[in-house]
Amino acid sequence: MTHWPDEPEHRYRTVEDMTPYFRSRHKQKRICPECHQAALFVKPTPSPNVGIDKCPNCRYLQVVEAPAGARVPDDWTRPRDTGCRIIRFADLYSR
Repeated sequence: MTHWPDEPEHRYRTVEDMTPYFRSRHKQKRICPECHQAALFVKPTPSPNVGIDKCPNCRYLQVVEAPAGARVPDDWTRPRDTGCRIIRFADLYSR
């Protein structure tokens, strides 16, 4: 079996993979405007600049586009939390 290439549909599987704008929006407690009972959550989409607000109780959903100041290029990927930055000693002592 061969390794399938990463398709845009699979880039953003969870909210944690999305842009900081949508991660922040997901953490906010926003009540559903239809049922007024549950908090909305953000579902990822193939585009990094678009998310879906969804209610877990009723069928409410709304497509949300990031504002102009929070938009990123379409090929954006979230920076990795793990990893290290390699520096050279020459960079440290060149000051």
